[in-house]
Amino acid sequence: MPASRALVSLAALAVGTTLAGLGGTAAHASGSRSAAARPPALCKAAQLKVTVKKVSRPANHLLITAKNTSRSRCDMGILGEVAFDGRIRATPPQGVGGGPDIVAPGQSRYEGVLLVGRGAHGSGTAVTKLAVKLDSGDTATVPVNTRVNKPAHGTWQHTEQDALRRP
Repeated sequence: MPASRALVSLAALAVGTTLAGLGGTAAHASGSRSAAARPPALCKAAQLKVTVKKVSRPANHLLITAKNTSRSRCDMGILGEVAFDGRIRATPPQGVGGGPDIVAPGQSRYEGVLLVGRGAHGSGTAVTKLAVKLDSGDTATVPVNTRVNKPAHGTWQHTEQDALRRP
């Protein structure tokens, strides 16, 4: 090995970096990832304030808002599973995929709910509670006073407008 490459390799080992392009690698000096480099944990119900409101447009929709009220970032995941009165599950979207959705303190995410799905017949069922099951496994329950008939929901979005376009 040429002397200049050996010196570069020794210097890289001393600071714990990878030698890109030279084919050598070095171990991390600390041996573990710092807290800042770790991804945040999935959001828990206690970290969020979950609210629901009926919107005028589009018709027959609810908007779920989940605001991070904690002092730390958390990962909302992809979607919150929605159920009414513990017995009527809203249909989730098909083909859902994606990466983490990190929510900083004070930020919100939004999910739209269609109350009357395609092909629904009749007047539906009166409901008084909506539960959102988070990717962490926690559930947040909020009061509602509406009717549902083959409900469906979307995924967490960054804006209210996007959330209401998706269910």
